[in-house]
Amino acid sequence: MTGHMSVKNIPYLPAFAVLSLFTPGLLKPAAAADAPIIRTGNFELGGFSGVSFVPGSAVKGNFGGNLAYALNRWFMPYAELSYFPRNQVDVQVSGIPGATASFNTSALDYSAGVHFRVPLPKTRFIPYGILGFGGFRYSGTTSQSTVTIPDQLNFGKTVTLPLGLNTVGATDPAISYGGGVRYYANERFGLRVEAKGYQPIKSDLTHVFSRVTLGVFYQFR
Repeated sequence: MTGHMSVKNIPYLPAFAVLSLFTPGLLKPAAAADAPIIRTGNFELGGFSGVSFVPGSAVKGNFGGNLAYALNRWFMPYAELSYFPRNQVDVQVSGIPGATASFNTSALDYSAGVHFRVPLPKTRFIPYGILGFGGFRYSGTTSQSTVTIPDQLNFGKTVTLPLGLNTVGATDPAISYGGGVRYYANERFGLRVEAKGYQPIKSDLTHVFSRVTLGVFYQFR
């Protein structure tokens, strides 16, 4: 009788060795399987769709896309385009008490800024903040603008007249801000939910408003 046990006498060792060759993922720590794929030095292409909320107006849809670059684990500069279909916009007319101008116009939002990622450990959900600057370019026409003024002949009533203002090519600069959460499904694909607000700097057509979107993204490289 010897003082040690030979390898061939260890129960189930051959079966365990074969199993380990085909199931290496089972031998990884649980924390490694849950770790997010936060890359640096790569581009991310995303698309999204959602709804926008304008005070005093109906909820409208919007859609768009963006391109971001992972400068490091925290900062992602981005460029974005989004489209807002026909929206009814009402603004007060300066110099005429009680007068309101209405525009039925579409808008193209173009902006650039930074996503501030928070690389939390042991989770595939990564929150981020947003700060950007851009503008809205409008496509309304003269036939879609009106002005409502107090009726001088009938007290307490108003009259609506064609405004004849062409908003095609008009641009309003705006600051954008907000935040969201990325979910990294694997090394390439993921989902993103985002809430964003817009603050016009000097505007005749754009109100302060917000939007909520859901999208997907793809990481290159």
